Amino acid sequence: MARRVVLAVAVLLGCGMLMSAFVPFSPMAIRPADQQPAALGTAMTPDDRIVLPSGCCILHCDSNVAIAEGQNCSSSNNQSLKMLSYTLHGSNAHRVAGWSIKEWLKFIGSLGVGAKFVFQVGSFGAFLDEVLPLLKGMDPYQAQQWQGVNAEANRYNVDKLKEAYVEQLSAGTLRIINTAVTDVCHASTLKFVVPSPAFWEGSDKFKWKFGTGTIKDSENGQKMQTWGEGQLEELEVPCGTTDYVMRLGNVRESPEFVQVDAESHDAHILTGIDFTKFSPKLIRWESLPNMEKKNTLLDKLYSHGYVTIKTDVGADPFAVRPDVLFAAVGMTV
Repeated sequence: MARRVVLAVAVLLGCGMLMSAFVPFSPMAIRPADQQPAALGTAMTPDDRIVLPSGCCILHCDSNVAIAEGQNCSSSNNQSLKMLSYTLHGSNAHRVAGWSIKEWLKFIGSLGVGAKFVFQVGSFGAFLDEVLPLLKGMDPYQAQQWQGVNAEANRYNVDKLKEAYVEQLSAGTLRIINTAVTDVCHASTLKFVVPSPAFWEGSDKFKWKFGTGTIKDSENGQKMQTWGEGQLEELEVPCGTTDYVMRLGNVRESPEFVQVDAESHDAHILTGIDFTKFSPKLIRWESLPNMEKKNTLLDKLYSHGYVTIKTDVGADPFAVRPDVLFAAVGMTV
């Protein structure tokens, strides 16, 4: 049984070019491929083309912009939209509706030829969720090499990253940038609070705390400052906007994966992406109830045509570029 998926589909907005090789999105018709999945029912001809309206039309969307536009597939007179909805949520829902982040990475890794690229903000040595096996070639489902850039503010975690990625750094397939990443920098540096290694290093039970550093003036940073005496350390770190750090790291115009884990600061980082220059295929962020600028992030993703997916309660949400979704369900754009 397919798991519950929250999806939002929007008009594919036009984006500018960073390099001549970059193919921008533009408003265009979407048609099912000639060979339809069984769940679609009656196949449509190649000429039966539709344009997705600007709206949240699959099931549900947290985007304020989408909700204000009042789009809903259940009340749509467009049969093609209903067919698309049925593909993902009908009694014979397409397998894509239940894909986890690992399954999406497997699919994206199979697209095209050549090395894949990941941009990651926030990590901790060997405790790197899905990114570590990608970069180290440990994922049996990834036939092609992954390269990437990792931005990390905590200098103690930078040291752990260097230990975890000795071969990748030597081969030039990974670059680590010691910087805080956000949407707006008010100065060249900022205050960053991190768990004190002197206090926590000897406790295996609380090793997860080493990934909880954040900007001191943020809401979560203020909460961290209520920890007991000696448990925190304050660092002064470089500040870089998301767009600047991506350009500094020579991130591709269309990276396969963007992963952010930044203790409720995730939306600040992702809204800092210039989608006229960068068009990630898959974006994931940490799901925390107190995430700052959540609605701003969802609105921006919606406005640039991304499909936002949340497979389970408590699971981290992710967003898929529309052409990647349509390719996965056997449709073309």
